[in-house]
Amino acid sequence: MVPIEFFPEWLQSAHRVLPFWHMANLVRDGLAPALVEDVATSYLIALAWTVGSMVIAGRVIARRD
Repeated sequence: MVPIEFFPEWLQSAHRVLPFWHMANLVRDGLAPALVEDVATSYLIALAWTVGSMVIAGRVIARRD
């Protein structure tokens, strides 16, 4: 695991939009809550990705029938 601070600036921005960094924050919060800041944002972004993925999957499944 490479800390996000070692990434170039553009990759840090992309990585913070994708759900992976936020999911890792949620796991860290479950294991050591004192080490993680701003968990609410991670929950919101993970929730948005979950809902968006469910909507897309629902549309794909509906289109197949």
